[in-house]
Amino acid sequence: FDTPERRAALERRIAEVTATIGDEAVRRYYRQDLEARLQRLLAPPPAPDRGRGFDRDFSRRGTNRRSGSRPWQSGFREISGPRSPRLATSPIVRGFRTGLPPREALILLAVINHPWLLEAHAEELAELELRHPDADRLRRAMLDIIGAAVHDTDTMRAALAALDLGGVLARVEKAITHGSDWPARSGAAPEDVASFWTHVLTLHRRTRTLHKELKSAEQALGSEPNEENFLRLQDVQERLATIEGTEALIEGFGAYSGRPARSL
Repeated sequence: FDTPERRAALERRIAEVTATIGDEAVRRYYRQDLEARLQRLLAPPPAPDRGRGFDRDFSRRGTNRRSGSRPWQSGFREISGPRSPRLATSPIVRGFRTGLPPREALILLAVINHPWLLEAHAEELAELELRHPDADRLRRAMLDIIGAAVHDTDTMRAALAALDLGGVLARVEKAITHGSDWPARSGAAPEDVASFWTHVLTLHRRTRTLHKELKSAEQALGSEPNEENFLRLQDVQERLATIEGTEALIEGFGAYSGRPARSL
């Protein structure tokens, strides 16, 4: 990063990554902290102390006076300066709690509107790792009412309302806004629902794994802001981006419900 072009490219890459942080306050704080570290990294080295001990200290840093090299010219290896305790404990590093994740809401709404999924896939539903506490509460309640003659949507909703989960159910429904989420709603053919269920659970498991990798990458970058950790974070974000919005990419999907069939 010894040219203006390379430094500008690094700044753009940092801006691209921080722009993906959803919370505005966290995004602003995270960007300010990284920009401050970048300035320290690219700042000219202090004038050498020509007094006693200079040669020993200078050589220990691996810099040769005659070569004219500078520590920051070897690349984005390590940003100098103390680690920021505020960054290490920021919500983005600790795991910022967001609203109900759309895919978790999608899975639960599919069970509510297609109660036969509860009987056929109870074990899968029980083993799912759900991030949001409300989603977990609703899932546990569904599993508790298995065998209680819940065979249709109205009966399922009434049973959940009796458990004081009407508000949670309303939040689940509000989280589903995209037109491609129709298999989770009433009226979809069982064959399409079954294909949708298998696909969306696979995506959910893959996404949860990547979110764990993302959290680890964010923590690593917060503790050690270097190029290796930056590229690791960027890679995980790109893999997450390829998963989003692919719920309905199934061969022949929609044909049983009278919709135009899709294919991969």
